[in-house]
Amino acid sequence: MLPKTTLLQLLATPEAQRLAHSAPLDLLAQVLSLALPLIDEIHLRSVLGTVPPWLNQLLVLTNEARTATLQRGLEGAEREAARVAGAILIVAGPILQVALPIQGRVALIEGLASALRNGPAPLPQLADGVVDALRGDADAQIWSRMRVLLNEALTIKATIEAEDESSITHSPIHLPTTLSSIQATVSARRRSTISDSPIIIGNSPPAASSPTHIRTDHSPHPHTRHHRQPRHLPCRSTSDPPGE
Repeated sequence: MLPKTTLLQLLATPEAQRLAHSAPLDLLAQVLSLALPLIDEIHLRSVLGTVPPWLNQLLVLTNEARTATLQRGLEGAEREAARVAGAILIVAGPILQVALPIQGRVALIEGLASALRNGPAPLPQLADGVVDALRGDADAQIWSRMRVLLNEALTIKATIEAEDESSITHSPIHLPTTLSSIQATVSARRRSTISDSPIIIGNSPPAASSPTHIRTDHSPHPHTRHHRQPRHLPCRSTSDPPGE
């Protein structure tokens, strides 16, 4: 851990340059740890949507303990650690742009980019946008677009589709309890049926009073439903977890 305790001081030290070359993930963890107290917590929580306990733990730690926790989470490819790290980076991005020194700026940006590209999902998806923003090669809306990109990367997508004149039945999907958004789609095309094919979140059984049954007779257009909150979702036969 560097002896300096502010973001400006951290980035101005020769040690930060060394970390950018030899231990970029450590540099990222230290930058995120020092940036966290500087950003608006309400804004951060709005980016995350559902706030994980992992963030609440970080908020009460000292800087040294917070850095160590971030390092362990990122090195261990913990999904919640990467999710929180991505959100901190997006909210703190404008502050980081100002804090980066002129001398050694390129090396620091390259080090942070390396940490993102080699980190756990969704960090690799954010790398190019973060680099463009820190270099000054992007417009003022880049961080808003990065927020959308983060949300898309964290969304679990689940879909079931019955082609024309086909039938899908008894094809449930079981997903673990998650803090991520879930986008679920049921699509039954012309003269098709889908029945008894729910998406189940966690260990709870699907509601017996509302079995899935969709039937189309003549419409050439698919019947589609979207849900974005964790609950029993009448759906599907393939699922795409975020970051994979």
